[in-house]
Amino acid sequence: MHILQHNGILNCMKKVTKAKIKHIKAYKKMLKSELFDVDNELRFTETGSAIIECNVLNLDNIFSKFDTQKDGTFSDDFNTYLLNELLIIPLQYPLELQLHVYEDFSESDELNLRKTLKRNFKYNITTDKVRMKKNNFASIVLYLLGALALGMTVLTQKITYVLPLYETFLILTWFCVWEGTNKAFFDRNKLRSHRFNMLRLYNANVTIIRDIKRTIIKETIYD
Repeated sequence: MHILQHNGILNCMKKVTKAKIKHIKAYKKMLKSELFDVDNELRFTETGSAIIECNVLNLDNIFSKFDTQKDGTFSDDFNTYLLNELLIIPLQYPLELQLHVYEDFSESDELNLRKTLKRNFKYNITTDKVRMKKNNFASIVLYLLGALALGMTVLTQKITYVLPLYETFLILTWFCVWEGTNKAFFDRNKLRSHRFNMLRLYNANVTIIRDIKRTIIKETIYD
């Protein structure tokens, strides 16, 4: 009887395993299909530009709360939204930013918005360039420190002290080399990618669409 129960459990496990494998294969087939193709999610203008839409409503919604002049610094949410939308758009497509605003959005506000867009993207491009220079300098310094630590590791290898100098310099060597490589390659690539995306947004065509009605909230006064 115990043998029959054991065989029954094994058969159930085999069926469950086969079912899991079948589901996994089905998922893999879906991922390879065109169901999740990026191009299916994109919208294009008549000229072939990929569209990024955003409900701006008014200027206050896109500026940082710390920007008292409301003319230069975008909020993190607005910047993050644009970058996230940009991630799925292939490089071969030009961009068009379609910004939806209130119907009473003035011409002066539109001019200010367009100038601010250019200024913000240009500022990010310049900032990334400065960061890349600092990053390159830091990586060179770390590589030099790593080489110095490696030399000290060789010198202290056969010397015995109370303090573990050899192990300390060895760890310092690995740390400097790793951090230098991280800054020289990984951090630099991130900055280059961000700078390139800012350049794409800087060159994007901007369309202001006045199609949002302003909702007026009436206050009810009770006696």
